[in-house]
Amino acid sequence: MKYHKNSTKAFTLAEILITLTIVGIVASLVIPALMNNVQENQLRVAFKKRFSEIATVTSRLYFDQGGSFINLCSDGDNNCFRNSFKSYLNYVKECDSGSFMGNCWVNNGGIKYLRGVVYGEDWDEGDAGLILSDGAFLDFYDYRASCNKTLVNGVAACGEIYVDVNGFKKPNTLGKDIYLLRMLKSGIAAPSGGIYDNDDCASSNDGWNCATKVLQEIDY
Repeated sequence: MKYHKNSTKAFTLAEILITLTIVGIVASLVIPALMNNVQENQLRVAFKKRFSEIATVTSRLYFDQGGSFINLCSDGDNNCFRNSFKSYLNYVKECDSGSFMGNCWVNNGGIKYLRGVVYGEDWDEGDAGLILSDGAFLDFYDYRASCNKTLVNGVAACGEIYVDVNGFKKPNTLGKDIYLLRMLKSGIAAPSGGIYDNDDCASSNDGWNCATKVLQEIDY
């Protein structure tokens, strides 16, 4: 009987090291992108939950005010606007106009547009805010007692509420963890049209009206 020598060739140490190096390079390119996608999805889901809560609170407030937000507060009274909501929310801190920035909102220079550029204007120190029990921020900006500030698309609004779903944590970026909502005569709404009509939430834009796009997305 003849015995044949096993011709199977084993990998050399050099070949194994080269393979591991290639795998490491591919992983270094792919994993950060995957992690970023996971984070962005988590932030979108968090915003949807927050919007649902705010919409429910707004409906309750609307009912308790007799079916109207007109004369809810005096013109530009951001503290009153905030106070109208706070009794319906679980919060751990409130900030009045004049002590808002850095306490209940990220300091100027720390916020970015969706396109990656630092938000260069001063956020309004006169806004009023709440820090909710889960760390989210709410920023209240009151327009007019008459709720008749007309936006570009003809919709009349009472004020604005900005949501930062994770507070001081990054990315502190419009359209990622910071979203704009508007309080209309009959309830809360994401900006669709209006003063940010041309922002379609593309990565090359500012991100002001991304709330609309995110709320329209289906979670799988």
